[in-house]
This record gives sequence, structure tokens and C-alpha cells, in this order.
Amino acid sequence: MLHAPRQTDKTTCLLVLADYLNQAGRYRAVYANIEGAQAYRPTVLVLHDTLKKTLAAGLAQTWDYADRCAADEAHLIIFDRTTAKPWGKKIWRREASHQGMAITVWGA
Repeated sequence: MLHAPRQTDKTTCLLVLADYLNQAGRYRAVYANIEGAQAYRPTVLVLHDTLKKTLAAGLAQTWDYADRCAADEAHLIIFDRTTAKPWGKKIWRREASHQGMAITVWGA
């Protein structure tokens, strides 16, 4: 994530970096502008353990954050960095709940 004032070439910097990394062939870099999601206050986690454990911890964390922010809805994004797994198996969506709050969970 790159955070800086408006009009300071953040986007250009990230696009150039993504292109550089992709040309090197060692990484697959993707640029995603999530500015529009700011209002939703999504919680983002990286899959470090089993999906079951990451999901349990992530739902509790997302619920706590959404509760403190008095959010009307909550989303949890879990990134799976397993290189051998194809994107088609990494991308999914499901509905879950924690402490009575509905939370949309996204796999990426």
C-alpha cells in the first residue's frame, strides 16, 4: 500500500513497479485501486495457516472492527498466496457471520 497526498504520482509509481516486477518474471504484480472501498472499511488478511483458522480469526477481527466503526456491513478479504494454486481456485465468495453480524468473505 502506498499512502501520500493527492497528485504525487502514487499511481504512476505503482504501475511502473508492477511492470518492472512482471517483466522480471519472478513475481506477478497486480495493481488494484481500493479507494472506493474505503467507506466499507474492509478487513484484509493473508492466508498463513489453514483456511479454517484464518477464517475464524478473520471473522472475529472483522466483527470487532465493524462494531467499533458502527458499520452497516462488513467484508473480509483473504489472500491465498499459494503459488501452485490456480486463480480459479483462489477466487471465491461466501456469506458468514460472527456475533450475529453478517460478513461477506472474499477469497483472492
